[in-house]
Amino acid sequence: MVIGSARNPETGERGAMNAGGFRKVRRALGIAEDLGLPVVTMIDTPGAELSVAAEESGLSRAIAHVSPT
Repeated sequence: MVIGSARNPETGERGAMNAGGFRKVRRALGIAEDLGLPVVTMIDTPGAELSVAAEESGLSRAIAHVSPT
């Protein structure tokens, strides 16, 4: 399983991850675990999105569920 981040196709800039992105990564990691696949990550982002809208969409909860314990 390869997980990576992409630049914004319109501006070419790296964007911050939002809650949906963290949830998508969590699903992908679960699939890789179920199938016994190795995981390679290529992440080049400035970090999580820092906005009220991001928090309203559950960003902190999404990060907490993806982060290792």
